[in-house]
Amino acid sequence: MDLGDLKWFTGIHLGAIAATAWVLLLNAVVGFQLIDDGTLLSVGLVVGSALAFFVGTGKAHFIC
Repeated sequence: MDLGDLKWFTGIHLGAIAATAWVLLLNAVVGFQLIDDGTLLSVGLVVGSALAFFVGTGKAHFIC
Protein backbone atom coordinates (compact mmCIF):
# COMPACT_ATOMS: atom_id res chain seq x y z
CA MET A 1 0.00 0.00 0.00
CA ASP A 2 1.58 3.27 -1.05
CA LEU A 3 1.18 6.69 0.55
CA GLY A 4 -1.49 7.80 -1.94
CA ASP A 5 -3.74 4.88 -1.04
CA LEU A 6 -3.27 5.59 2.64
CA LYS A 7 -4.33 9.24 2.17
CA TRP A 8 -7.51 8.15 0.36
CA PHE A 9 -8.37 5.58 3.02
CA THR A 10 -7.68 8.03 5.84
CA GLY A 11 -9.79 10.74 4.18
CA ILE A 12 -12.73 8.39 3.72
CA HIS A 13 -12.38 7.12 7.29
CA LEU A 14 -12.30 10.62 8.80
CA GLY A 15 -15.26 11.67 6.66
CA ALA A 16 -17.26 8.66 7.84
CA ILE A 17 -16.47 9.44 11.48
CA ALA A 18 -17.50 13.10 11.15
CA ALA A 19 -20.69 12.25 9.24
CA THR A 20 -21.66 9.60 11.81
CA ALA A 21 -21.17 11.98 14.73
CA TRP A 22 -23.21 14.65 12.96
CA VAL A 23 -26.07 12.24 12.16
CA LEU A 24 -26.18 11.16 15.81
CA LEU A 25 -26.50 14.81 16.87
CA LEU A 26 -29.28 15.44 14.35
CA ASN A 27 -31.08 12.28 15.48
CA ALA A 28 -31.12 13.76 18.99
CA VAL A 29 -32.71 16.93 17.60
CA VAL A 30 -35.36 14.87 15.82
CA GLY A 31 -35.78 12.64 18.90
CA PHE A 32 -36.65 15.63 21.08
CA GLN A 33 -39.23 16.60 18.41
CA LEU A 34 -37.64 19.95 17.68
CA ILE A 35 -38.19 18.90 14.05
CA ASP A 36 -41.05 16.51 13.25
CA ASP A 37 -39.91 12.99 12.49
CA GLY A 38 -40.23 11.65 8.95
CA THR A 39 -40.90 14.97 7.25
CA LEU A 40 -39.02 15.99 4.14
CA LEU A 41 -37.24 18.66 6.19
CA SER A 42 -35.89 16.25 8.79
CA VAL A 43 -34.85 13.56 6.31
CA GLY A 44 -33.31 16.08 3.91
CA LEU A 45 -31.46 17.82 6.73
CA VAL A 46 -29.95 14.57 8.00
CA VAL A 47 -28.96 13.19 4.59
CA GLY A 48 -27.80 16.48 3.08
CA SER A 49 -25.73 17.64 6.02
CA ALA A 50 -24.18 14.19 6.56
CA LEU A 51 -23.11 14.13 2.92
CA ALA A 52 -21.68 17.65 3.28
CA PHE A 53 -19.73 16.66 6.40
CA PHE A 54 -18.46 13.49 4.72
CA VAL A 55 -17.21 15.31 1.63
CA GLY A 56 -15.94 18.36 3.52
CA THR A 57 -13.95 16.38 6.05
CA GLY A 58 -12.42 14.15 3.41
CA LYS A 59 -11.40 17.14 1.25
CA ALA A 60 -9.96 18.98 4.24
CA HIS A 61 -7.70 16.00 4.91
CA PHE A 62 -6.29 16.06 1.37
CA ILE A 63 -5.61 19.81 1.48
CA CYS A 64 -3.46 19.54 4.59
